[in-house]
Amino acid sequence: MLRSALALLSTLQLGGRVKQSFDRLLRQALIVVIAAAFIVAAAVLGLLAAYRELVTIYPPPEAALLMALLLLLLGLLALAVLPLIVPSVKPRRNFVAPRQAIVTTNGGMRQAVRYIGPFPLVLIAFAAGVLASRR
Repeated sequence: MLRSALALLSTLQLGGRVKQSFDRLLRQALIVVIAAAFIVAAAVLGLLAAYRELVTIYPPPEAALLMALLLLLLGLLALAVLPLIVPSVKPRRNFVAPRQAIVTTNGGMRQAVRYIGPFPLVLIAFAAGVLASRR
């Protein structure tokens, strides 16, 4: 009785910790979204100010072209610098030698045949194949 009560209490504490972590993560995500909105608004206002300043020097089509070229160059620069900043993730390889994999599988099959028996195991495999073919 005491053991099940302690297990329940442990589960409730774990659930509370998960809820606290989720709430904290949600608050952080909200802060990041608000900051991103302010950054986008600042970028838009900066672009508008730069365009207005360029219009006084160049005709409007040329000013728009200069702004588009500037944005294109900034985008290409960001794409060129991104691989240098963000480390590439190398996939981990769980390599098992083919011989070891066959030996391990064979040992597992021997245990299954000993525990269940050969005929029920063949029936289970047949039923699994029929059910898999229906999907």
